[in-house]
Amino acid sequence: MDSSVGSIDALILCGGRGIRLGHMTKNVPKPMLEVGGKPFLELLIEKLIEKGLKRFLLCAGYKGFVVKEYFSAFHRRGVEITVLIEETPLDTFGALINASPFVRSDPFFVFNGDSFCETDLGKMVELFNSDDVVGLLCVTQNAVEGGKEKGSYGAVVLDGDFRIVRFDEKGSAGESGLINAGIYLFSRKVFQFLKSVPSSLEKDLLPRLAADGSLRAFKTDGVLIDIGTPERIETARRVLRNG
Repeated sequence: MDSSVGSIDALILCGGRGIRLGHMTKNVPKPMLEVGGKPFLELLIEKLIEKGLKRFLLCAGYKGFVVKEYFSAFHRRGVEITVLIEETPLDTFGALINASPFVRSDPFFVFNGDSFCETDLGKMVELFNSDDVVGLLCVTQNAVEGGKEKGSYGAVVLDGDFRIVRFDEKGSAGESGLINAGIYLFSRKVFQFLKSVPSSLEKDLLPRLAADGSLRAFKTDGVLIDIGTPERIETARRVLRNG
């Protein structure tokens, strides 16, 4: 557990339906799909609690009542979980704007609710506090992928100072081979960059921050696991079974 992250809020994006998962998300949102005997979102939160995080804002949308009902029964000493349900789809950055009145810390973490990548959150905080960035994005060269999906992630391109200069489309390996690990640390200044909703974190905000020179990368050797497709969710289940 890293005590340096204990006072920092964690926003988790868990509002997506997961269209590529078809009938699997007919009754539940993608992050609530079962992996290892529990909803993936619960496994993610438990892992983040182990890392020292204590306050969570769950940004729910599609079938948000499922998230709210489930986590109303989730109790851990010293841990606070608030579920925010969008009345209309706001997209990924719109969800953060919607949650902004409830964010207490500066900076704050953001996690994708359908993926996990092992990283040192304490070191992310240290780097963030020593630099003039608005956002810090965790990147990795490692991802669990099936054969037909190889290279299905977009590439993150950096300069010599680890500033992110651009994002390449999916299928572009790029020289670095770095991909977005779905973990962010943002200053509250981020809300000044975009205020309209709906708006996308990946398509609207991150390119804007990169163009402004306000986005830096934090590299981890952790392996990215996500449940975005039927093949990936089966792979995640297999990885958990194998420890």
